[in-house]
Amino acid sequence: MPLDTHWVSKKLWYSTLKKAGLAKRRAYETRHTAAVLHIAALENPLYISQMLGHSDTRLLFDVYAPYVANASQRDGASFDKLMNKMIP
Repeated sequence: MPLDTHWVSKKLWYSTLKKAGLAKRRAYETRHTAAVLHIAALENPLYISQMLGHSDTRLLFDVYAPYVANASQRDGASFDKLMNKMIP
């Protein structure tokens, strides 16, 4: 028998948010929040993609990475630091 997502939302999800003092939001939005927080924490992109059920990292970067400031600010920084150590 398939999961009745309407029932889950109405009876479980929204009441849990209310008890926690959180604003009403769709459960699916929490998926996006989790993805962005993992990216912001600089978790392994392959791990995040697998957690979300994506077949590769392309969708992760196309959809989520542009919204995370520190993910884009670090682009190349580690490589530059390595090169500066190796090249006098």
